[in-house]
Amino acid sequence: MNLSFVTPSFYPAFIYGGPTVANYALCEALAAQGVQISVITTDANGGQALLVKKNIPVVLSPGFTATYYREQLRNLFSLGFIAGARRSIRAADAVHIQSVFSIYTLLALRYATKYKKPVLLSPNGSLGKWSMEQGSRNKARFLQWFIRPYLSKILFHTSSQQEAEEINTIFPQAACVIIANGVNLPEFRTILAPDRVSYLRKFAGITRDIDTKIVVCLCRLHKVKGLDILIRSIQIIRHQGGNVILLIAGPDFGEKDFLEQLASDLGLSEHVFFTGELGGADKIAFLQGADVFALPSLHENFGIAYLEALAAGIPVAASTRTPWRDVEEAGCGRWVAPTPENFAEAITFLLDRGKEAYSDNARSYASRFAWDNIARQFIAAYRGKA
Repeated sequence: MNLSFVTPSFYPAFIYGGPTVANYALCEALAAQGVQISVITTDANGGQALLVKKNIPVVLSPGFTATYYREQLRNLFSLGFIAGARRSIRAADAVHIQSVFSIYTLLALRYATKYKKPVLLSPNGSLGKWSMEQGSRNKARFLQWFIRPYLSKILFHTSSQQEAEEINTIFPQAACVIIANGVNLPEFRTILAPDRVSYLRKFAGITRDIDTKIVVCLCRLHKVKGLDILIRSIQIIRHQGGNVILLIAGPDFGEKDFLEQLASDLGLSEHVFFTGELGGADKIAFLQGADVFALPSLHENFGIAYLEALAAGIPVAASTRTPWRDVEEAGCGRWVAPTPENFAEAITFLLDRGKEAYSDNARSYASRFAWDNIARQFIAAYRGKA
C-alpha cells in the first residue's frame, strides 16, 4: 500500500505538541508493516522554519519519506506544497490528512476527490466543543463551506468515543472510526529513572534528598490544560498536611508567568517547579521517578501524556473532560472533574496507596496501545475495512 500522509507540520516540529510525536511514531509503525509512506508537509514550526532539507523527499526510515515544502507565508501557505501534494496523492492508494482548518487540507481533499482516493481525516481535537469556541468565529462557516461538500468522501479518524460524538454533533451524517494513539512501549522498558537525589537535582534543582511525594505533569503550558487548577490542588493537599511537590514539564504557550505568579501568591514557590520542555530519555525518566501524574485538562480528544505516564508505571489523575474514564476500572488512576478540590482528593488517594500498588496495572493497561496494534487498525481503515 502507498499512503500519502498530508499534514501542515511534521516531526521535528515539536512546538505543536503531542500530535507531532504521535504522527511520526504512527508513520514508523506503518512503514514497519510494509506501508510506503509519503509525508507531504511544510517547514512550519511555530513562528520559525524547521532546519530541514526543503522541497525534496527526506528518507526517515525504510519506506518512509517526508517532503518539507517551504512556506512563503508562515503558517499560511506554501507554493511548492500545491504540486507536491498533487503528485503524492495521485500516486497513492489512500490519503491520510491531519488537521481541518488549513488550506493544505482543502488542497488534499480536492486532489483526493479528483483522483478518487479514499480519505481518512484526523481532526486532532479541533472539532471539539472547547476548540470550536476558541479563536475565529468563522470556524463554523469554514466547515459548512469547505468541509461539508466532501463529507461523503471522508472517513473521520477519532482517538476516542468522546471525539466521535463531538464530530457527529457538527456533522450528524459523518462516518467515524475510533483508533487510539499509541505508545512506544520498548522505550519505557529500557530507560530507567535516576536515583532520587539525582532526580531532584535534575528536574527540580534541589541538591539534597527530601522526604516528599512527587506529583508531575507533562503538557504545553496553555490555559486549556488547567494548570492553575493543579497548582491550587497542591495548595489544598499541603494545607491538609500532605508533603508533596509539583513538577510541571512542557513548553510555554503564554501561561508560565501567570502560573509562576499564582504559585508565589499561594506560598508554593518552593514546592512548584517548571522544568521546561522534556523529550526522549529525559521525559521517560521524569515520569518514572514520580509518584503520581496529574493533568486537569479542560479538553483532550485523547491526551498522549496520560498514556505515557501509564507506560512509565505511575498512576494518573485524569480530568472528566478527557476520554480516560477506564483508568479507574483498570485500577491505575482516578477520573474526576477538573476542580482543585477533586484533584486534591484524587492525588491524595493515589499517593496514600503508593505507586507500587498501581505500577503493574498501569503498564498492563498501557500495553493495549502498542504501536504495532494501532498501525494494523489504521491499515484496515485505509482499506475501508475498519
